[in-house]
Formats: sequence, structure tokens, C-alpha cells
Amino acid sequence: GQRIVEIQTGQFARLVSKLCFFLERYPVTVVHPMSRIRYLTWTDPGTGESTKPRKSPTVGTPLSALHQLYPIRNLLGVENLTVELLLFDLDEYRLLDGYGKTRKKGSTLRERIPRGEPELIRLQTPRDYRALLPKELPEEFTVPLFAKVTHLKSRQAYSAVHVLEALGIVEACGTVGRATLYCLV
Repeated sequence: GQRIVEIQTGQFARLVSKLCFFLERYPVTVVHPMSRIRYLTWTDPGTGESTKPRKSPTVGTPLSALHQLYPIRNLLGVENLTVELLLFDLDEYRLLDGYGKTRKKGSTLRERIPRGEPELIRLQTPRDYRALLPKELPEEFTVPLFAKVTHLKSRQAYSAVHVLEALGIVEACGTVGRATLYCLV
């Protein structure tokens, strides 16, 4: 009765109007579960044969969550809002029924099972978000350099920088060629 908890796996744009309404009245916690390390097992639907679990090269990090938080970036600094990232490893089982040479593109997801202890990261103040930045990040950087240092894809890096800019952690401070130069505040 005194707090609202929203578990959101994606589609954060749909939360904007709901959060605007609830944040005026209650403290709100948005929990975002995300995979850290995935172990993939592929099953051929024709033979029923399964591969041994293999570790996916894609690793989820707290910084990669900023891409998801982009639609609510202007609400992240609000005092009543807490974002909790629940990072966990998981076993993922997929069917080899997709297209392409390996039949993995567009394949069917059968099941995801959490593995091990999850890690909870609570983000409430700009200082909490700033703590996510790697120490190797220089004081001045462009988005491509940010992507390289943080190991994010280009689109994720752009979203992450704009979230950090909305929180007042970084600001545009010039250009390098055609790229915007950002400075840590």
C-alpha cells in the first residue's frame, strides 16, 4: 500500500505515462531482470538431438541496461524512482528451426532457466549511474570511443550516453570532426 514495484523486461516506453502518474503519489521501484551470461543448448527438432551447452559470446552488463532505460531517461533522476537491475546467468534452450546456413537465425526459444545467484544493482541517484562507468573511460570521449571502452554496440552506446546526459553525468562539450565530444561532469 505504500510502495509500487514494477517488473519490466522490456518496452520501457509503455511505462512513461504510468510512472508520471505514480511517482507523484508513491515511491516506485522498477525491477529489470536481465541475463549476464547465457549458456545455449540447441536441439534439432527433426532428430531430437541436443548440443552441449555453450557459453554465448554476448554478455549482459549494467551499462547495457541503459539502452533499455532510454525511454524513461527524463524520469531517472526523480527522487521517488529506484531502478533495480537483476543480473543473472541462465540456461537457454533453442530449436534449430531458423533459417540461414546454421538454422539459428530466427530460431524458436523453448525455455530460459536461471542459474546461480543473481546480482542486484540498485540505481537511484546520478552517483549510482556514474559508478557503472569503467575507470578506463577518459574525461572527454565520443560515442564510438565510449562504445569501444564499454564493449557496447553502437546503438546501445548512443542510448547510454543520452541517458547519462539526461542524468547530468556527461554533457556535450564540443566536436571532433563530425562526432560530438562529451565530457564527464
